[in-house]
Amino acid sequence: MLITPEYAQQNRDLHERSSHFGSKGSQWAAYVEQLVIEDGHRTVLDYGSGKGSLAETVKRAGILVAEYDPAVSGKDAKPEAADLVVCLDVLAHVEPELLDNVLSDLARLTKRKLFFDICLIPALKTLPDGRNAHLIVQTADWWKEQLSRVFDVTHCTPHPSGFLYGE
Repeated sequence: MLITPEYAQQNRDLHERSSHFGSKGSQWAAYVEQLVIEDGHRTVLDYGSGKGSLAETVKRAGILVAEYDPAVSGKDAKPEAADLVVCLDVLAHVEPELLDNVLSDLARLTKRKLFFDICLIPALKTLPDGRNAHLIVQTADWWKEQLSRVFDVTHCTPHPSGFLYGE
């Protein structure tokens, strides 16, 4: 299991009430385009795609992105593996008891490279049930340890705004 039905509904409700929730993927579009060009990736999956801003933005460069998000109708079907998997501001939203399942799923889907961005601070948004939207708030070192159990983390940089990003 990657997400409980109750938590999926909490996220669906948050997507519906907030136009900004799940819409930050476009800020990484230039870097994703660079990865596709430099590494020759043929397929790209946005894991936790939210409103789809990454796919919409890189489409102008001719890059097609498959989207998966278990809390968005029409994007909740089990995705196919891709050369490049992009997971932007998703992992902090995962239910802690299901993190290992999600990391295993990311490993299953990643053929060549995973690019991730993880927020290290509490979210500004709350779920309809009152919890902070970031269920896992941990340090960069903690996240690197979790990811290194499943992936060969070659680049991992804490960002001044509180994000950890890497590949």
